[in-house]
Amino acid sequence: MLAAGWFDGVDCQALGAGHINDTYVVRNDAGARFVLQRINSNVFQDMRVVERNVARIVEFISARAPGFVPTLVPCRTGEPGLHCGDGTCWRLWRYVENTQVCPVAVSLEMARAAGAAFGTFQQLLTDLPGPPLVPAIPGFLELTPYLTQFDVAVEAHRLTNAEMPWRDFIGARRDLASQFPLGERYIHGDCKLNNLLFSETRPEVVCVVDLETMMRGH
Repeated sequence: MLAAGWFDGVDCQALGAGHINDTYVVRNDAGARFVLQRINSNVFQDMRVVERNVARIVEFISARAPGFVPTLVPCRTGEPGLHCGDGTCWRLWRYVENTQVCPVAVSLEMARAAGAAFGTFQQLLTDLPGPPLVPAIPGFLELTPYLTQFDVAVEAHRLTNAEMPWRDFIGARRDLASQFPLGERYIHGDCKLNNLLFSETRPEVVCVVDLETMMRGH
């Protein structure tokens, strides 16, 4: 796979503990490290949408804040990803050296750095030019469909207030749902601490990763 799209790798090992895509760290014959990912086609039904969105985001942010998102390596054809005959889609990133993934915040400084990084990321995208990004998962960040699913579930199971005490809480605030679209903007969509790469020596965010769920949200 790696050889078909980019170069002959001399080493390949599983990387990280992500739940969606399959991720590996690979080396070329010069010893440089890269991150190879297979996009999960069960989660992302249209992998070309993901591919185009991510490439566009990386190009735009990299021009404004070099290094704040990882570098995407085009495949031999110049495309941002490699589509294979078996239906899989792969992409390659440059490995961000001297960084670490932290599953939990071990200090207030780290938590502040995480919040600032995601805020900066979204601020950088406020004036993304061109047509709107196509949602990688349609409806994923839209409140109204979730409320509809909630109503269907309540009716189907005929749950009482005692069994579902939060039903009245939701009902009393339904009108707020119409206000959410007024505050929509591009957001990361998966603001977990382990979607940030921290410096190995300081409580400082070097890079924001996992950009698949970048779309409009609240």
